[in-house]
Amino acid sequence: ADEEAYLHCWNVAASVLGVDDALMAHTMDEAQTLFDCMQARARGPAPVPDPRPALGRALVNAMEQTIPIGWLKPFAPLMTRYLCGRRTADLVGIDQHVSGFSRVLFELVISTTRLIDTLARNIWPHFSLSRLLTRVLGYRLVTRLLMDQTRSLRLPTQLLGQADAMLDHWGEDVHAPRWVNAIEDRLTTFGSWRD
Repeated sequence: ADEEAYLHCWNVAASVLGVDDALMAHTMDEAQTLFDCMQARARGPAPVPDPRPALGRALVNAMEQTIPIGWLKPFAPLMTRYLCGRRTADLVGIDQHVSGFSRVLFELVISTTRLIDTLARNIWPHFSLSRLLTRVLGYRLVTRLLMDQTRSLRLPTQLLGQADAMLDHWGEDVHAPRWVNAIEDRLTTFGSWRD
């Protein structure tokens, strides 16, 4: 059920970005097949000129702009490399130099988050600090990159309603204790994420 929900979220995001429904995966098997095809194509001969490094750098730069604290900005390429894997990150040009201090701090945050999640789940079975952090970062990215219509990236008018509905749905983590939702509200916005 979680896999299908995750896939549905990707399809909603793709729909918001204007991807044709026929190009989306609707089952996990379809998603795996599509992912394998995309990976094989990406690892094949690079087009000339290769647009991927410039797009990767633009993504990281946009992510860094949503991070308000300067010494945390290196977390943008580090998190992207962590989530995508080294090989994929290299292919898309996410290879920015990051200081040793930032690398160690990032690994410490990841390790500490995992430890806290493991220990806290003994008391609160649905507790997830990693989910809280992901939701806070996701809120910042979505509201600053997609929903801020003063930026150069503008969603088509017909997609704004879908994006607003998505933000409304994400306003509360139903699996988290109330006090975790209260922390999330303080770090994002109270109630609906659209307000």
